[in-house]
Amino acid sequence: MQLAFSSITIARVAALLVVVAAHFAWLPDALTYPVVTAYQQVLEEEAPDNVDHDGVAGWLSSVGGSLPSTPTLLAYQGFASLHIAHVKDTPASQVDAALRAAETYYQKSLALRPTNPWAWYKLAGVQIVLRVDPQVSFRSLYKAYLFGRNEQTIREPLLTYVSRLYTLFPDDLRAEYLPLMVLDATEGREDVIKYAVLGGYWGDLKPYVTRDSQLAYAASLMPRSSASRGE
Repeated sequence: MQLAFSSITIARVAALLVVVAAHFAWLPDALTYPVVTAYQQVLEEEAPDNVDHDGVAGWLSSVGGSLPSTPTLLAYQGFASLHIAHVKDTPASQVDAALRAAETYYQKSLALRPTNPWAWYKLAGVQIVLRVDPQVSFRSLYKAYLFGRNEQTIREPLLTYVSRLYTLFPDDLRAEYLPLMVLDATEGREDVIKYAVLGGYWGDLKPYVTRDSQLAYAASLMPRSSASRGE
């Protein structure tokens, strides 16, 4: 009887510790939420050059240095560093340092939450600017597509980016992107058709598209000469 009571007590204490740990783990997000919310609002209302990105980055770093880092906190630190790099008249050396800081923050965020499409998307953009090995940066963009294809808010910028770079992808990476595009088309999404045509890789996707409405939509986006040849 005593053993059973002890086991139940231990189980309850363990459950309580898990709850406490969970709340403590997200404490940095709770503390920084008002700051990052205000930051987002200012970015929407003001020109980026008029925003104190350094001040926001400093605040986030001070919180991150005294409390456990979370994926959200790290992603916002990357976001602030990325904006510092984009501010007009920032010295080249500071731009490079800010971009590398952003890359590190996004990588750390993704180590904790590897399914965040926005972090992958931002990381890919930073890596491309830093001229990281294309196999690495294009792979980051692939992860953004893989995890973000069902999030409408990211689809437009994501597919726009993919359409600009797809023809540069090595064959093995194209072979991984293509099934995602085919799945999009199978599910009736026409945006993937549009960007395939605009990006010049409709020929890769067309053999897998069977809906007459999608084929007609693709044809309507092509120059008349190409459409008349059935490309």
